[in-house]
Amino acid sequence: MRALWQRGRPRAPEIQSRTCSSTSWPEVPSSALESTSSVSTVSPTVALPPGSASSARWRSSSDTRSPAAGKADSSGCVAYGSCWSSLIVRPYADAVPLRSARRGAVGRPGHNGRVTHWVLHVDMDQFLVAVELLRRPELVGLPVVVGGRGDPTERAVVSTASYEARAHGVRSGLALKLAKRRCPEAVFLPVDFPVYEAASARVMATLRATPGAVVEVLGWDEAFVGIEADDPVAAARSIQAAVLAATGLHCSVGIGDTLVRAKIATDFGKPQGTFVLTRDTWMEVMGERPTTALWGVGTRIGARLEAIGIRTVADLAAAEADALVAAFGPATGAHLGRLGRGGGRSRPDDTPWVARAHGRETTYQSDLRTPDEVRAALAELAARVIDDVRKEERMVQRVHLKVRFAPFFTFTKVRKLKEPTWDVEVITQTAHDLYLALDDQRPVRLLGVRGEMVEPEGGY
Repeated sequence: MRALWQRGRPRAPEIQSRTCSSTSWPEVPSSALESTSSVSTVSPTVALPPGSASSARWRSSSDTRSPAAGKADSSGCVAYGSCWSSLIVRPYADAVPLRSARRGAVGRPGHNGRVTHWVLHVDMDQFLVAVELLRRPELVGLPVVVGGRGDPTERAVVSTASYEARAHGVRSGLALKLAKRRCPEAVFLPVDFPVYEAASARVMATLRATPGAVVEVLGWDEAFVGIEADDPVAAARSIQAAVLAATGLHCSVGIGDTLVRAKIATDFGKPQGTFVLTRDTWMEVMGERPTTALWGVGTRIGARLEAIGIRTVADLAAAEADALVAAFGPATGAHLGRLGRGGGRSRPDDTPWVARAHGRETTYQSDLRTPDEVRAALAELAARVIDDVRKEERMVQRVHLKVRFAPFFTFTKVRKLKEPTWDVEVITQTAHDLYLALDDQRPVRLLGVRGEMVEPEGGY
């Protein structure tokens, strides 16, 4: 059901967080909010880590250019703020049209038979925390947690935790109250959107300054970079050095011959390292790992795969296409088969994208207990949505409602309007009608309103 919130460009099948609108990042509200990446195949500086590669954390936009087919478990990456949308990546002002680079498979042999075209996945290490440590160097080496208003007694979630805090089991998306229990000595800091945006802009400008690079931004702290290089490891290290010099921030770089392999490789190189993953080493590295080690395969999809006898990446790679299509449908089934083989798109694409929807959500410090309170809250959210939508100069044609009842039961509903509109009252009333249709009297702890816009001229 959560997939209803992600109408937009399809993404990997299991994303677990809520994120901000692509065209405007909000200020932190007065109430705490739950917000709601021929050479040696392994870098010589990084040993193959034990156990399974962790499921990739998402911070990117819903995008038809994404190698994944759509995540079934929410919209994107770590919970960064108070708004949510199917669109995560903020379009940078200096984004350029798609370059006329030659089309072909990344990892294409050059004139001497060596692979010369590569995908790099650049992922900033503990990005929000790292930015804060530049402002507060006295906190270096301490467990630091960024989330909400920095108050662990409030309803909010962890946006980013330092490696020292992660050692205590603190992770992105964890409630601040639980984070405090797991790591009582942690320093809690509030999110600061403008500062993170500025740091992100410097990172992306540095990547775009790489000669010949095609940069596809995934979010604040990660991007794919397409390069021509005889030695991709040296190229990756050069990018790491350039980003560090420009921003004071460290990054890890995954290197691959497809976007999927580059993205997954990054986890093996963290922190501050590089890792190479190609078709030749895919099964050696990934074959025996669970399917949830793949980019975009979360616990739900993993459980469905296991139900049809597919437990490992090797199982998925060898699975019959008909079986996957029967279980998941033609699009997702085919995508999962490619994912098991590490396939998919092989070139980053820097074409600017167009927003399909804007949404806002708020987790309330005190539950809403009356219909009047709910309607007033919906009116506030609707007004903010319309403010965002008007900047796109396209009217709302569908209204999506998200409700989380106490203690933690979440429902979503959607309704197409009789005619597109910018009228806040129409959006508010439609959302309220959807709420009343749930016929649930439990207190409300979270509300979200999303406006899906009419298509632009020429379509998406």
